Amino acid sequence: MATRVEAAHALRRAGFGGSPAEITAMEPKSQAALIAAALVVRDRAPSAPVAIADPALGEWQRLGELSKWWLDRMIRSSYIDSTKPSPIVEKMTMFWHNHFATSSDKVNDARWMHQQNAIFRSNAVGSFRTLCHKVAIGPAMLIYLDNETNTKQAPNQNFARELMELFMLGVGNYTEDDVITGAAAWSGHNVRYDRSWRPIGYRFYADRHDGTVRTFLGKTQSWNGPQTIDWMLDSPVTGPICAKFICKKMWTWLVTPNPAQTVVDALAAVLIANNWSILAVLKAMMARPEFWDATAQNGLVRTPVEYAAAIGKSLGLTGAQMNPQWSLEGMGQALFRPPNVSGWRPNEYWISTSAMSARADISRYWAWITTSQVNPAIFTDVVADNLPLDQRQPTATVVATMLERFSIVAPSAELVQQLAAWCDANRHRWTQAEPWNYWGERTHLLHQILMCRDFHLN
Repeated sequence: MATRVEAAHALRRAGFGGSPAEITAMEPKSQAALIAAALVVRDRAPSAPVAIADPALGEWQRLGELSKWWLDRMIRSSYIDSTKPSPIVEKMTMFWHNHFATSSDKVNDARWMHQQNAIFRSNAVGSFRTLCHKVAIGPAMLIYLDNETNTKQAPNQNFARELMELFMLGVGNYTEDDVITGAAAWSGHNVRYDRSWRPIGYRFYADRHDGTVRTFLGKTQSWNGPQTIDWMLDSPVTGPICAKFICKKMWTWLVTPNPAQTVVDALAAVLIANNWSILAVLKAMMARPEFWDATAQNGLVRTPVEYAAAIGKSLGLTGAQMNPQWSLEGMGQALFRPPNVSGWRPNEYWISTSAMSARADISRYWAWITTSQVNPAIFTDVVADNLPLDQRQPTATVVATMLERFSIVAPSAELVQQLAAWCDANRHRWTQAEPWNYWGERTHLLHQILMCRDFHLN
């Protein structure tokens, strides 16, 4: 039987945190049953937001609507409600968005950013082979890494290089000759445009393709683009390299930084043995003792997207109310706009004065709109700040209950003491004598919790 701490840990890593009800539902389960429940897969092909095709909106507005739609899916994802999105699917969709980093700043078309997002979601826990093939010929990737203009007359190496270096093999596992061959193989895999020069989809132009016999990663033949993906996965030399590269990155993002080589090797063997099944690796990952170790629990820093999704779940906000198109950008992780093809860096990258200052400003705003506009009655059963002091719950009860409702199931003693001291020092300020500020204590207490160390850790 899992402990409450273990249940909360599993739900944070397989999604964006569990609600108190979800954690309670998982707590009686065995470890195997908990893993199975955390990795339930559903709703991998939702309808696209209508706004992304609205000609009355500008491109920035369409992208903003797409960002609201996706953050809302993360917030609404549930482990116990089968009508809502699957947490692990949305979590891995975000992982692949960072892995195959593509920015709307260059693509400049919300339709193709959504199409790529749909590819990530439908293959989020499926076959890595299928995922690579579909991403490679998506207009978003072709435009972002310049393969839309890659022809035998004018070769462009950008996509071929990043396919090996950042997406499949890693630095140092290919040569410049492999890049040349890869670029030739992918020539002719371009984007078709309409008469207004707006992209309307992928197209292979045979007359633009360079079919010259060349050597690619040790094999000589006439290459076509998709064949390079299959050879990297099937080659006895590069297949294991690719598997280790992917498994190490998954572990770093989902469990702990700097995994032991023995862990990476074991997971890579699972990936290959299961025909490149991502779900098989996730199951093996969560079954390892290192996943449940005390050092792994709260051992990662929530990215801004994970932080926002956890706040939305705790406060009952929607993507539209949280306005990710500007709030996430302020924290340094705007959806559909990674900083470069390398994506966002994890963990300690998000710990800095500027990063914390941005989180403080935005979380204060989210706490304020919750208590003053969206849900003025939220948490009033715990923090009845419009009551006289002698009718309110004891400070210890308030702190314990609020931490539980934010799914902080094992708070540090220091945090409990700090929140209790703050409540005792400040709660007398918000009384019936100040009805204009009746939501003040809850707003400030919520903000204290949202900015505490325990809520920033994953």
